[in-house]
Amino acid sequence: MSERKRIFLLITIMITTCLVVTGVSISILYEAGMTEGRERLKETAQSQARLIEAMARFDAAHEISDPGSFPEGPTTATLNKIIDAHDHYKGFGQTGEFTLSKKEGDFIVFLLSHRHYDLNKPKPVPFESELAEPMRRALLDQSGTVVGVDYRGEMVLAAYEPVAELNLGIVAKIDMSEVRAPFVKAGLIGLLFAGMVVLIGTGLFIRITNPMIRQLENRTLEMEKINEEMEQRVKERTVELIETNKQLKTEIADRKRVEEKLSEAEFQYRTIADFTYDWEYWSDLDGTLRYVSPACKRISGYEPREFIENSSLSNEIVVPEDRDIWGQHFHDSRSELKPREIQFRIRRQDGEIRWIEHACQAVVDNQGEILGFRASNRDITKRKQLEIEAQQHREELAHLVRVATMGELSAALAHELNQPLTAILSNAQAAQRFLTGDRPDLDEVKDILADIVAEDKRAGQIIQRLGLLMKKEKVQFETHSINDIIREATNLVYYDMVILNVSISMDLNEGLPPVRVDRIQLQQVILNFILNASEAMKDRHPESRQMEIMTRTGESDTIVVSVKDSGKGLEKEDFEKILEPFYTTKSEGLGMGLPINKRIIEAHDGRLWVENDPDGGLTFSFTLPIGNRGKA
Repeated sequence: MSERKRIFLLITIMITTCLVVTGVSISILYEAGMTEGRERLKETAQSQARLIEAMARFDAAHEISDPGSFPEGPTTATLNKIIDAHDHYKGFGQTGEFTLSKKEGDFIVFLLSHRHYDLNKPKPVPFESELAEPMRRALLDQSGTVVGVDYRGEMVLAAYEPVAELNLGIVAKIDMSEVRAPFVKAGLIGLLFAGMVVLIGTGLFIRITNPMIRQLENRTLEMEKINEEMEQRVKERTVELIETNKQLKTEIADRKRVEEKLSEAEFQYRTIADFTYDWEYWSDLDGTLRYVSPACKRISGYEPREFIENSSLSNEIVVPEDRDIWGQHFHDSRSELKPREIQFRIRRQDGEIRWIEHACQAVVDNQGEILGFRASNRDITKRKQLEIEAQQHREELAHLVRVATMGELSAALAHELNQPLTAILSNAQAAQRFLTGDRPDLDEVKDILADIVAEDKRAGQIIQRLGLLMKKEKVQFETHSINDIIREATNLVYYDMVILNVSISMDLNEGLPPVRVDRIQLQQVILNFILNASEAMKDRHPESRQMEIMTRTGESDTIVVSVKDSGKGLEKEDFEKILEPFYTTKSEGLGMGLPINKRIIEAHDGRLWVENDPDGGLTFSFTLPIGNRGKA
């Protein structure tokens, strides 16, 4: 940097410093002066207000003690005294004065003369105008100080105070220009003094620093020569080291890239492993745990180190009833080496039971060598509870629908039971007649008794089937013939269909393999379809009430069951909602039969659908998996 620039920079710094110091000092003095001025004006206004109130109270008391002493009244006498005293008061400062006013209507009326413009009294000011702000506050029974506009429109520092005895306001004020004047003068003097200090300081700085600067410049020249010599030597040595440095840089860059990849992989692994929601772990082939994620504390209540230090703890926390599931899985996962999933229960450290969904798979290296096993345990307790509750609700609702269905079948069942009971009675009466004869025919009596036993068994079977439908118990999947289930369900409503003039034809494929189902639930589905079909045909001519039940093989190893009626079918808006809960086309239906049918079929891993037939009528169909593909 040149000498001229240094001097200019020095002058700039000194001027800035002086301006800042002067400005701060003047600001502090100004604030102190304003604070003192506010307090002085406030004390003055308050003392004048209290004095006027005392005078008013004195005159009012004197008028009471000496009536007629003030012909114009005590208030007017008090104001006259104040005005007379004010005429001999010269104010304070160049612009300071008192003003006393009252509110008349929407105007502020001044009662004292003022010292400006040689006027006797200021003109009234509208109460809502921007003028006389301090007096407006005083007339609003407020007390304090403010910097605002007076009756002339000048900015003033004012103290305002209400005179409660006379409903007046008093203001002590002084123009802000007079308040600021000494500080402005002090600021100018300070700036002038600062300029002189800057000039003197600059001269002294130049005189003192010039010899030092010259000495430093000489030393700088000497250092530059030394640097040139050193640079030449460095260049010579640099040429020798360039090749070596290139090789080292390449090796360092390669190593750095490898370290960055390793660090990134380590970070990603730790982030995923340590912050996963599930309980993750990695075990060796012998079962020793190499890593356990922190989530195990939330799920099991045990710290990760407790599992690492005691590898058998994973088995110990499994509830005794589920240890066979865990033990078999532990064995199979190490023999077949393929991903597996199981569900079991554990007992937390605090004794609480939790459901765990466990999944694991083998960990292998690039050569296919097994390094161990990686597993994930997920807490599914809430999901299991919801599944159990949903299953209970489905079973209860299905039972209610079966009860409702039996209500619809009551007439047919009564007729069904009435036949074997009538036959039993008739045969018993015939046996009595034979036995009362002179020579009873015992062979005929034996035949009658055999008929009675057969009819009794028939009635018992009807009651048994009715009881099974009405009974509320857990779902039981067993192997059955779907055709037999259809026949049993049809027999229950046979006489009811006869009464309704509904003709049922069956096209059952006798070569169908068995299915694994709950027989009672499937009978409920068939009965619901039959009753819906008969309801759909009640407005048809009796000869046109045709129903057909069909079974056949379907795609993907399934059996298809269809129930077709000859009704009028469904409208488009009904067709789209017919399987939704609580939607029904019957006048007295609940709208739950078909949705429950759909749930039952889906619980059997099947599918249910409905179609309008081109020649009229409606067909409900569902599929069931063949053999052991059903629920276990």
